Amino acid sequence: MKVHHRRWLVVVLLGVLVGAFSAGRQFFPVLLDREPQLTGLVMAGATLASFLLSPVGMFLAGYWIGTDVDVSADWLRLILTIGSLGALGVFVSYLVVIVSLDADSVVGLERLDFVLYAVYYAIVRFTGFGVTGFAGAAVAEFRGR
Repeated sequence: MKVHHRRWLVVVLLGVLVGAFSAGRQFFPVLLDREPQLTGLVMAGATLASFLLSPVGMFLAGYWIGTDVDVSADWLRLILTIGSLGALGVFVSYLVVIVSLDADSVVGLERLDFVLYAVYYAIVRFTGFGVTGFAGAAVAEFRGR
């Protein structure tokens, strides 16, 4: 399976953005407490952005990757690679959000709790990214026939 590195970088970037929006959504209500209308607007925008990034963005990235590979021959490796790279991006962005915000004082939970949640969320996203990216790649192969 030979895919140009820029295509894999897109998967990691999508993972980073999805993770950042997801981690940020946990803190928005507390950080924007003084402006309830702004909090609702920011939460709605973050939810919409997360949806556009995954599954829509990940499907499109998978489609782009699927134009370079033989999906029927490399399907398992494709799922594992897309899932792993996306999950890695999610995990890293969660850690950046946790470190950049003072999570202990903002929410009252230990940083370890957020790190464990970052691991859990990355594992969950591994499945979603892998399956969604594979679906996009499969459509690209089907259309190419």
